[in-house]
Amino acid sequence: MLQAVINWVNNNKTGTEPNVVLGQSMGGLIARYALRDMENRNETHDTSLYISHDVPHQGAHVPLGLLYMARHVDDEFLSTPLGGFEIPVGQTGNLNLGSVTNLLDQHAIKQMLINNVNSNFQIDNSVHDTWQNELNLMGYPQLTRNISLSNASHCAETQGLVSN
Repeated sequence: MLQAVINWVNNNKTGTEPNVVLGQSMGGLIARYALRDMENRNETHDTSLYISHDVPHQGAHVPLGLLYMARHVDDEFLSTPLGGFEIPVGQTGNLNLGSVTNLLDQHAIKQMLINNVNSNFQIDNSVHDTWQNELNLMGYPQLTRNISLSNASHCAETQGLVSN
Protein backbone atom coordinates (compact mmCIF):
# COMPACT_ATOMS: atom_id res chain seq x y z
CA MET A 1 0.00 0.00 0.00
CA LEU A 2 2.78 2.44 0.88
CA GLN A 3 4.47 1.70 -2.42
CA ALA A 4 1.24 2.63 -4.20
CA VAL A 5 1.11 5.88 -2.22
CA ILE A 6 4.73 6.68 -3.11
CA ASN A 7 4.01 6.00 -6.78
CA TRP A 8 0.89 8.19 -6.64
CA VAL A 9 2.86 11.03 -5.03
CA ASN A 10 5.59 10.75 -7.66
CA ASN A 11 3.04 10.82 -10.49
CA ASN A 12 1.10 13.77 -9.08
CA LYS A 13 3.58 16.07 -7.36
CA THR A 14 4.60 19.41 -8.78
CA GLY A 15 8.31 19.97 -9.20
CA THR A 16 11.28 17.66 -8.88
CA GLU A 17 11.89 17.78 -5.14
CA PRO A 18 12.51 14.24 -3.81
CA ASN A 19 10.24 12.71 -1.19
CA VAL A 20 10.83 12.49 2.53
CA VAL A 21 9.33 9.41 4.18
CA LEU A 22 8.84 9.35 7.95
CA GLY A 23 7.66 6.20 9.65
CA GLN A 24 6.76 5.97 13.31
CA SER A 25 6.77 2.70 15.25
CA MET A 26 5.36 -0.09 13.06
CA GLY A 27 4.91 2.46 10.27
CA GLY A 28 8.68 2.85 10.23
CA LEU A 29 9.08 -0.86 9.57
CA ILE A 30 6.56 -0.62 6.77
CA ALA A 31 8.38 2.38 5.30
CA ARG A 32 11.77 0.67 5.56
CA TYR A 33 10.43 -2.47 3.91
CA ALA A 34 8.59 -0.60 1.16
CA LEU A 35 11.54 1.60 0.21
CA ARG A 36 14.04 -1.26 0.21
CA ASP A 37 11.66 -3.54 -1.70
CA MET A 38 11.23 -0.85 -4.38
CA GLU A 39 15.01 -0.56 -4.65
CA ASN A 40 15.40 -4.33 -4.91
CA ARG A 41 12.88 -4.34 -7.78
CA ASN A 42 14.57 -1.37 -9.48
CA GLU A 43 11.52 0.85 -8.97
CA THR A 44 12.05 4.56 -8.43
CA HIS A 45 10.80 5.79 -5.06
CA ASP A 46 12.39 9.23 -5.56
CA THR A 47 12.98 9.47 -1.80
CA SER A 48 16.01 11.29 -0.46
CA LEU A 49 15.37 10.94 3.28
CA TYR A 50 13.95 8.08 5.36
CA ILE A 51 13.21 9.01 8.98
CA SER A 52 12.75 6.18 11.45
CA HIS A 53 10.94 7.44 14.59
CA ASP A 54 10.79 5.05 17.56
CA VAL A 55 10.83 2.03 15.26
CA PRO A 56 11.45 -1.43 16.74
CA HIS A 57 13.85 -2.58 14.00
CA GLN A 58 14.90 -5.54 16.14
CA GLY A 59 11.45 -6.20 17.60
CA ALA A 60 9.26 -4.83 20.34
CA HIS A 61 9.67 -5.90 23.94
CA VAL A 62 6.61 -6.42 26.10
CA PRO A 63 7.36 -8.08 29.45
CA LEU A 64 6.44 -11.76 29.43
CA GLY A 65 4.59 -11.37 32.72
CA LEU A 66 2.28 -8.83 31.12
CA LEU A 67 1.61 -11.11 28.15
CA TYR A 68 0.88 -14.08 30.42
CA MET A 69 -1.37 -11.91 32.58
CA ALA A 70 -3.30 -10.61 29.56
CA ARG A 71 -3.87 -14.18 28.31
CA HIS A 72 -4.84 -15.42 31.77
CA VAL A 73 -7.23 -12.57 32.59
CA ASP A 74 -8.83 -12.89 29.17
CA ASP A 75 -9.14 -16.67 29.56
CA GLU A 76 -10.66 -16.42 33.06
CA PHE A 77 -13.17 -13.67 32.34
CA LEU A 78 -14.30 -15.04 28.99
CA SER A 79 -15.03 -18.44 30.57
CA THR A 80 -17.33 -16.88 33.19
CA PRO A 81 -20.64 -14.99 32.99
CA LEU A 82 -18.54 -11.79 33.12
CA GLY A 83 -17.40 -12.45 29.54
CA GLY A 84 -18.51 -9.01 28.39
CA PHE A 85 -16.33 -7.27 30.97
CA GLU A 86 -14.77 -4.02 29.76
CA ILE A 87 -11.90 -1.99 31.13
CA PRO A 88 -12.21 1.82 30.96
CA VAL A 89 -9.27 3.34 29.04
CA GLY A 90 -8.86 7.01 29.89
CA GLN A 91 -11.06 9.30 27.84
CA THR A 92 -11.00 7.04 24.78
CA GLY A 93 -13.61 4.45 25.75
CA ASN A 94 -13.52 0.87 26.93
CA LEU A 95 -11.33 -2.12 26.14
CA ASN A 96 -13.18 -5.41 25.89
CA LEU A 97 -11.12 -8.31 27.23
CA GLY A 98 -11.81 -10.32 24.07
CA SER A 99 -10.13 -7.60 22.04
CA VAL A 100 -6.89 -8.16 23.99
CA THR A 101 -6.70 -11.74 22.73
CA ASN A 102 -7.65 -10.65 19.23
CA LEU A 103 -4.86 -8.09 19.31
CA LEU A 104 -2.25 -10.55 20.61
CA ASP A 105 -3.24 -13.05 17.92
CA GLN A 106 -2.76 -10.60 15.03
CA HIS A 107 0.02 -11.60 12.63
CA ALA A 108 1.61 -8.13 12.71
CA ILE A 109 1.80 -8.23 16.52
CA LYS A 110 3.41 -11.67 16.40
CA GLN A 111 5.95 -10.28 13.92
CA MET A 112 6.78 -7.34 16.16
CA LEU A 113 6.99 -8.99 19.58
CA ILE A 114 10.42 -10.40 20.44
CA ASN A 115 8.64 -12.82 22.76
CA ASN A 116 5.07 -13.92 22.23
CA VAL A 117 2.86 -16.00 24.49
CA ASN A 118 0.34 -18.01 22.49
CA SER A 119 -3.16 -19.05 23.55
CA ASN A 120 -1.72 -22.27 25.05
CA PHE A 121 0.51 -20.16 27.33
CA GLN A 122 3.64 -21.26 25.47
CA ILE A 123 6.34 -18.91 24.23
CA ASP A 124 6.17 -19.02 20.44
CA ASN A 125 8.53 -16.67 18.63
CA SER A 126 8.40 -18.41 15.24
CA VAL A 127 6.49 -15.63 13.44
CA HIS A 128 8.80 -12.95 14.85
CA ASP A 129 11.93 -14.95 14.02
CA THR A 130 10.81 -15.48 10.42
CA TRP A 131 9.93 -11.80 9.99
CA GLN A 132 13.15 -10.62 11.63
CA ASN A 133 15.26 -12.84 9.38
CA GLU A 134 13.49 -11.49 6.28
CA LEU A 135 13.90 -7.90 7.46
CA ASN A 136 17.58 -8.39 8.29
CA LEU A 137 18.28 -9.94 4.90
CA MET A 138 16.48 -7.09 3.18
CA GLY A 139 18.42 -4.44 5.09
CA TYR A 140 17.78 -0.72 5.01
CA PRO A 141 17.07 1.54 2.04
CA GLN A 142 20.33 2.25 0.22
CA LEU A 143 19.32 5.19 -1.99
CA THR A 144 18.18 7.38 0.89
CA ARG A 145 19.76 9.18 3.77
CA ASN A 146 18.55 7.20 6.79
CA ILE A 147 18.14 8.85 10.17
CA SER A 148 16.61 7.65 13.39
CA LEU A 149 14.83 9.45 16.23
CA SER A 150 14.07 7.88 19.58
CA ASN A 151 12.03 8.95 22.59
CA ALA A 152 14.06 6.66 24.86
CA SER A 153 15.93 7.54 28.04
CA HIS A 154 17.65 10.90 27.81
CA CYS A 155 20.10 9.92 30.53
CA ALA A 156 21.62 6.89 28.76
CA GLU A 157 20.10 4.63 31.42
CA THR A 158 19.81 1.06 30.21
CA GLN A 159 16.58 -0.86 30.57
CA GLY A 160 18.31 -4.08 31.64
CA LEU A 161 17.40 -5.92 28.45
CA VAL A 162 19.81 -8.30 26.78
CA SER A 163 20.08 -8.04 22.98
CA ASN A 164 19.98 -11.21 20.92
